[in-house]
Amino acid sequence: MNAATMVMIQFESAEAIDRAEEIAAVEGVDLIVIGTNDFLADIGLPGQFEHPRVHDAYARTIAACRKLGKHVGVGGLPSRPQLIAEFVKLGARYVSTGTDLAFLLAEASERARQVRALRLEGGTRGHEASRAALGRTEGWRHGNFARLCARQSG
Repeated sequence: MNAATMVMIQFESAEAIDRAEEIAAVEGVDLIVIGTNDFLADIGLPGQFEHPRVHDAYARTIAACRKLGKHVGVGGLPSRPQLIAEFVKLGARYVSTGTDLAFLLAEASERARQVRALRLEGGTRGHEASRAALGRTEGWRHGNFARLCARQSG
């Protein structure tokens, strides 16, 4: 490994938490991220983010990593800032704020909202003007276009 490489391990099971010190001791591992959603599914508590076992998993992993000079990250909690803050106070030093798919979807949705909100000459909204223009374009069938417009305005 070199100074430009970060090796991250993601814990997603009770077994990984139980073996935190052993895994963190592996040469080259820099950071251990707890995938909270998958961890909860593994222990049969899906969606129970406030469960004491989640706090315990973070506390145990942070203690093991601190002992070995490694860092812990928080994963799977982007909509729970209070829990993120709690785990950062415990010693977590990396926070995953979401997934690439969620970021792309959010930005695409925002761009679509901006286009739908456009007002063209005469007060016509963007998708209404597009419907009129595209309705005249060869290759567009009325039924498919109607479904597209319905989704855009819904």
